[in-house]
Amino acid sequence: MILDTLDNISSYYPSVTKLHDAMKIFEDNIFEEVGKYYYEWGYIMVQEGMTKHITDGYFETHKKYIDVQILKQGGEILSWLNINQVKNPMEYNTEKDVIHYTNDIMGNLITITPGTFYICFPQDAHKAVRHINEPMNYKKVVIKILI
Repeated sequence: MILDTLDNISSYYPSVTKLHDAMKIFEDNIFEEVGKYYYEWGYIMVQEGMTKHITDGYFETHKKYIDVQILKQGGEILSWLNINQVKNPMEYNTEKDVIHYTNDIMGNLITITPGTFYICFPQDAHKAVRHINEPMNYKKVVIKILI
C-alpha cells in the first residue's frame, strides 16, 4: 500500500502503470458529480456519503484493479492488513472484482484527510470509509486501474 499527499503523486508514476494517464484526467476534470466514468485503462468513481463504523463490513481485496483513492472532502478511517492476515475469504465476485473477508482483527487504522491519497494493490486488504466514534461525511474519487 502507498499512502501520501497529492503533492507527491507524480513520484509514483514510474511504479504504477497508467497512474499518470489517470491523474491527467483527474486534474482536467472537477469530478463533482457522483458516478462512474470509464476509460481504456479502467474507470473513475466519484463517491460521497457517511462513513460506517470500523467494525461494520468486511475487508476486501481486488485481483484485476489497483485502487487509487483520493479524499476530496470530509474524513475517513482506513483499516489495512496484508492479505496474509485476513481470514475466511468469501467467493470472488468477478463482476465487481472483489473478495470480501470476515475477520476478527481490527487492522492498522489510518486517518485519511483531504488531499491524501492511498493506493491498494492486490495484496492490500482494506476497509475504507470508516469511523471510530462519530460518522463523518466524505467525498472521494476512486480510480480503478487495470493491472
